[in-house]
Amino acid sequence: MHAVAELDASPSGHGYVGGALNLSLYSPVRGYVDGASLGYTGTRRSAALDPPPPVEYANRYAVLTGENTVRFAGDYYLVLHLSEKMAGTFGTGPFHVTLRVRVDGQAHDGPRYAGRPEPGDVFTVTEQDRRAAATGDTGAAASR
Repeated sequence: MHAVAELDASPSGHGYVGGALNLSLYSPVRGYVDGASLGYTGTRRSAALDPPPPVEYANRYAVLTGENTVRFAGDYYLVLHLSEKMAGTFGTGPFHVTLRVRVDGQAHDGPRYAGRPEPGDVFTVTEQDRRAAATGDTGAAASR
């Protein structure tokens, strides 16, 4: 997955806001995966996440690397946050942000288990999930 957030130039105000824009990625269990932040002086700036490793079952055995954060199948979440300090320095907005997201790779089956996970469907990827991923329609996934 590749994600970039671009904060447009501000037509008003001047100064500096540290941590003006934060872009974060979270796993299906809401575990922090990665983040990027930028300071803002009123000129166009962008923050990009480093592409995480592919989601793999084997990543659960990775020790102290970014790989162990991408071990769960399911919906990963991007969070974009603008600091409230932007309004004090650059006016009340609106602040124009462009978010670009690209997903690469091919899905494949995970390992077979000898038993059943409890609870049973927490990390199950359904056909509806696969269709939503292929089309970008997240309506059903957002209601979970």
